[in-house]
Amino acid sequence: MNRSRPTDLLETGRSGRGVVAVIVRDARFLVIRRSHLVTAPAHYCFPGGGVELGETDERAVQRELMEELSIDGAEAIRCVWRCRTPSGVALTWWLTMVAPDCRPVASPAEVAEVHWLFAEEILLLPQLLETNRRFLRDLQCGRVQL
Repeated sequence: MNRSRPTDLLETGRSGRGVVAVIVRDARFLVIRRSHLVTAPAHYCFPGGGVELGETDERAVQRELMEELSIDGAEAIRCVWRCRTPSGVALTWWLTMVAPDCRPVASPAEVAEVHWLFAEEILLLPQLLETNRRFLRDLQCGRVQL
């Protein structure tokens, strides 16, 4: 994998699209720190990834959460935001529900750390992907409704 790519690039197969799972529990968001084996190593972001050809966004959210965090049964409820990464990937951000007793388990090939953080804490993280920063700012300003 070429690590010299822009930090917001997702591995999207050939679809050019990606999904992001917005999971909230007790006003905290599920955030990951990416492993050193993937694009944008050691960066913080919401979980997600590329949409495979022929795959729906909702299915991509489920698959990515299973692959990255061993979360089974996630449900993408509704699209809450859209953006493009600096490298041109079209991202769709999905409010996502998981079981209340869900305990994410990081897949070391993709995720180095898992955190539940308040929006204000996420914004202070070093190496936060810029699209994540924009999402949280739009959330704080009321342009995103969860």
